Amino acid sequence: AFLSPKMSTDDLSLLESQGTAAGNFWDVGNYRVVLKRINTGAKLCEEFVRLVHERAAIEKQYAKQLTSWGERWQGRVKSNGEYGSLKDGWLSMFTEARELADIHIGIKDRLEQELTSEVETWKKQNYERSIIHWKSFKRAQSAFEKAQAPWTKRKEKILKYKKAIESHSAQAETLRRRVQAGVGTDKTKAQMDKEDFEVAKYKAKLKQRADEMIIYHDVYRHNMLAQFEICQAEERVRIEFFKSALLSYHAKTDFLRNYESVHQSMLAGMQRVNASADLDRFSKEHGAEMPFVLPDEHGNFHLVHDINELKTKTTASVPAPAAAVTVSYQPAPAAAAAAAVAQPSPVLKVDSATHFQVGTRLHALYDYTATKPDELSFAFDDVLVVTAPPGQVEKGWIKARHETNGTEGIVPENYVELEEI
Repeated sequence: AFLSPKMSTDDLSLLESQGTAAGNFWDVGNYRVVLKRINTGAKLCEEFVRLVHERAAIEKQYAKQLTSWGERWQGRVKSNGEYGSLKDGWLSMFTEARELADIHIGIKDRLEQELTSEVETWKKQNYERSIIHWKSFKRAQSAFEKAQAPWTKRKEKILKYKKAIESHSAQAETLRRRVQAGVGTDKTKAQMDKEDFEVAKYKAKLKQRADEMIIYHDVYRHNMLAQFEICQAEERVRIEFFKSALLSYHAKTDFLRNYESVHQSMLAGMQRVNASADLDRFSKEHGAEMPFVLPDEHGNFHLVHDINELKTKTTASVPAPAAAVTVSYQPAPAAAAAAAVAQPSPVLKVDSATHFQVGTRLHALYDYTATKPDELSFAFDDVLVVTAPPGQVEKGWIKARHETNGTEGIVPENYVELEEI
């Protein structure tokens, strides 16, 4: 069943829905990962303050232990009979302990009084609470839901028509088998014709809705992208602030020359924070730089980087094999419509020299009938296994073995794709 864009704010995990659309920003409800990032940003402020308080407590305890150790041993040294410059040498250890304790108390004060205050103030200014949610969360949620509402209705109708086609097709096929077996009546044939009519009617409606969805995608993209860019800008501010907070942490704890190498390593890690790189990656994996999800005329959804790719998918014919190979497969007129629906379009373009190595499993995109003795026949969806490296066969061809019947021969490269794992 199709899922509504409404969601629980406590459950912000990605949808596990329609195949290629699973987790895709453009599909219905999948903007939730952007909303999750808003909530996570607020929680991370609290986490940062908590860890700084813990570090400050460690500094305070260490200073206390140093002071206690120095006072106890200084009293003993003064009364143990030592004298002269050697006694002063002993006492210098306790002077160092007192000075070191003062340094750690200073670190504790700077962390608690300065750094935690900076983070708490920034959070208060950037995460304003409404009745239940952060206002930025509520604003983004409302904007995304509004942008997706028309898109959702269109997709629901496409899925509804697709389901109706499947239902009426199954009923028509059942009636057709009864008529062919001679057990059907005139009423049975009339019912079969009615079901066939319903199939044709819903196919026309599905195509109309799919065309409308493709036309509307520019408006949908504009509305979704506008809100996404607002969220990206807010996240940039958060990343830049946390970078400055990390560098402030470094400055407040960088106090001993003996720790210089450790602090320099930590500083290098903090200076590597790059807001642009983080935002670009987020956009590619969860946001606006992901491929679009659009339907073809059969109601099947595809990941599309360019709208022209979808037009190619929906209009492309079976490709011709390389060289002088001819395709002998021609569907019977009665089965032509079904074959057109079943015939897939090539979706994977690979470098044969890199990917079609010996042992690689291939997936047949079309039926192919051998026209020469050294060629291998196969059917759509068959699995083939590469048996020779690309350099040993003519360009545009692959030597492979049929996984089911064990026969071996060459096959046209543009009739197969790498098997998905």
